Amino acid sequence: MKARYKRSPDRRRLPQFTLPIAPDVRLVSVDTARAVCGATAEEIFARIEDPKSAAYLPAFDLHTARASRRSPRREIRIWVGALLPPQPAGRRRRSAANRQLEIIADCLFTNVADLTNRQFLLTTPLLERAWCVSNESLLRLIVGKFIAGVRFGHKWRINRASAAAFLKRRAL
Repeated sequence: MKARYKRSPDRRRLPQFTLPIAPDVRLVSVDTARAVCGATAEEIFARIEDPKSAAYLPAFDLHTARASRRSPRREIRIWVGALLPPQPAGRRRRSAANRQLEIIADCLFTNVADLTNRQFLLTTPLLERAWCVSNESLLRLIVGKFIAGVRFGHKWRINRASAAAFLKRRAL
């Protein structure tokens, strides 16, 4: 007969801690969302694909077509606001289109009214941190004409209106 070992009570419960997310981060990877939510990748993707669910996670696909690959690798980024604790009740319900515009505005550090401002340029280091992407990914988006960028010296600046249109097209 095999001996049965009882688990000690202290091994059943793991310590709880919160994973801090920097205040300038707006989009996070699936792996970060998994760590914050304590969920599997399949559970995260199920939450992304069900917009009517209370646990819905707004997400964007930031992939770029690479010359070396026929099918681009997806670069899913999840809006960090959906991972934060829920806001107190009493806020009025918004339409899905208005909600999406508010999320896009938050991803670009602005409000909905200023999304179409073509004069405002975002720096690439700011968007690298905010969207959790590499400088190379942003340069591929500019070179591929997915977003409009202007070069200032050795750094690029990205047109906020074109970045907003890009996120709107790439919303999942």
